[in-house]
Amino acid sequence: MLPTITEMDISPAPSLGVVRVDPGPAGGWGTGCTGKHDTYLAELFSDQCCATGYAASTQTAVKAPLTVRSGEHVRFLVTVTDRPGPHREIAGTINPTPTPLTLSPCPAYYEELEGIAGAFYAYQLNCVAASPIEPNGSETFEMFIDVPHSAPAGPAVLLWSIDGSPTVWQSIRTNIDISS
Repeated sequence: MLPTITEMDISPAPSLGVVRVDPGPAGGWGTGCTGKHDTYLAELFSDQCCATGYAASTQTAVKAPLTVRSGEHVRFLVTVTDRPGPHREIAGTINPTPTPLTLSPCPAYYEELEGIAGAFYAYQLNCVAASPIEPNGSETFEMFIDVPHSAPAGPAVLLWSIDGSPTVWQSIRTNIDISS
């Protein structure tokens, strides 16, 4: 159960002071934080006329089996590349980040077999052996997901995403088939 957020202190910079706001009712969906401290992602976007959207400044790829079984502990690989995907120009750049992406603090991530009860998981990424991701470089992580014994046979979608700003981290989905 996520804690109820009744107010937030927002400070755009140390010398600019703090504004206390009521975030209002929750929108969308999210995961409980897996770290020691609860966090709340809030992003400020320009209201200028030319701010038309955003795209992630990373690309994410997944290598997963095409077919899995109900009750199986499935291994798959996720590769995060510091290179914007197509359509990054809507955010004003087509270049990778100018400095390496550091994985400190090590971010949380979530994975899910969309639409299958009991198949949503949130974890802390294992950054112990990971290096900062250089521009146009990548880092691959070994992942596992448990397919519930009750998962029905048929097509499914595996979703994987860093729990952070969508302007930095790209989510990835891949189709898999569940056999009984």
